[in-house]
Formats: sequence, structure tokens, C-alpha cells
Amino acid sequence: KAMADVLQLTGGAESVKIEYSPGAGGLIGLAHFIGSRSGEDSALMVGGMFTVGAIAPNHAVISLLNTVPLARLTLDNAVIAVPASSKIKSVGDLIEVMISKPESIAWVGGSKGGVDEMMLLEVARELGVAPSRLRYTPLPGGGEAGSALAIGQFTAGISGYSEFESLVNGGDLRVLAVVTKGGLSDIDAPSFDKLGINIKRLNWRGVFAPPGIDAKKRAILMEVIERMARSTEWQQFLDKYHWQDAYLSGPEFVEFVRNEQSRATADISAGQEIDALDA
Repeated sequence: KAMADVLQLTGGAESVKIEYSPGAGGLIGLAHFIGSRSGEDSALMVGGMFTVGAIAPNHAVISLLNTVPLARLTLDNAVIAVPASSKIKSVGDLIEVMISKPESIAWVGGSKGGVDEMMLLEVARELGVAPSRLRYTPLPGGGEAGSALAIGQFTAGISGYSEFESLVNGGDLRVLAVVTKGGLSDIDAPSFDKLGINIKRLNWRGVFAPPGIDAKKRAILMEVIERMARSTEWQQFLDKYHWQDAYLSGPEFVEFVRNEQSRATADISAGQEIDALDA
């Protein structure tokens, strides 16, 4: 939606039609995009780490590399939150429970194998907690996760801050820690890197063109996206939604997507091996 607004404001597009295609961490939308939009130079898809993470556990035969990657745009500022009434008052309390009784925490976040679950697995491994001891419930997105967390269905949740912000401002949720480096200036919560816990998997989002477009069309689309990403209007949206500017384009972005896919597949395989050993 932010892209649609800025593309029209900056003259990148006269009009934008948005089509939502949820399910399976974005794989349903990805398959539809590849199958029905091939060769179209007026179609774009927004995807990211949540789709990369869904490929291995769903045994998908397609990936973002079957599209034409144009540019990475943002990184989410991810947080861990609890219901406002929770007895867990600080990230120190949470870490203590995770180490002593990890099964007692009912976690909620985005889709199975997605970046929320990946970040939680990284936190657990940094604390020496076996992934198999975590109780994680995936929901279609951060909005659903925040709503379920706010009414007390879960102990703790992990997602991008923009997904939880309205519930935090409304007094329904309380942020314990910021997962991404450096923290958030308007959130009174420590970042994990300042606690000595370094998280590498972050929720990035990028834009992709359909397969089958030629080099000239690809260059035009990349120019449109770069103009959008460099605009004052886009920077205002970054500030509004607490996104980090992570613009990366061209061959470097293609290589980034390839590396992210390889790492995600390795992470899932390692998690399955650990689960098997624990069993």
C-alpha cells in the first residue's frame, strides 16, 4: 500500500491495483504471480524473508529466484511483546523463564517457517535452549498474532513493531525487547544486541518482476523503483511504519536473495536434525 501511494505521488505509475494473495507464507501468491504474470512489465510482487522461510518446510518447487528480483526495500524493526497484564515484566524475566521452563511460554508469530519463527529459534539457540522445547503457534500474519496475544491467548509474541504498534499504544501489549540492532528511539525496551544476543535473520521486504521480461523492461522497472525508494515521500513512510531503509538492487540483490534462500534451507534442516536428536 505504501508503494502504491508513493509510485503514484512520484509519477512512477498513473494508477495501482493491489491484489492480495495470502497463504503458505506467500507461496500461493508467488505461484500465482509466476504462472499468470509471466512477461508482463506492469506487474510487480512484494515479497521477502517470510516467503523465503516458507519454501523449505512446505517443500516448494518454486522460489523467489523464479521471478526477476528488482530491489530490496526495507527491514522490519522486530520486537517481542507480552500482554499488558503479563507477570513477565522485563526481557530479563523472559530470558529466565526461557532457560528454566521454555515449555511454559506459549509463543505466537507469523507463518510456519517464516522470519518470526526463525528469529525466535535464533534467540533460543543463543540462550542454549533446544528448538524442540519451544511452543510456537504460527498465524497468517503479525496483525492476527498481535490480536491473539492482546486477549491473552498466548504468553509472548514476536513480529515487526508496525504490526503491534496500535496495540502497544492502546495499552494492550507491552514491548519487552527489540530484536533488530540498535533498538527503536521511541520504545523503552533494550535491543538484543545490547544484551549480547546477536540475531542475523531479519524480516526484509523487496519487489520482484515476473519471469519472462526482457532486459529493457527490467531496467525501466528498476529505475522506477529506485526513484520511488529515493523520494522524500518514501522516507516519510519508512518513519511512519518504523521500517529501516535497506535499499539494494541489481545483481547484488539477486545474490542476496540466493544467499538468504540457501541459509533458510540450511536453518530448517538443522532445526529438523536437532528435533530428531531431542526426540
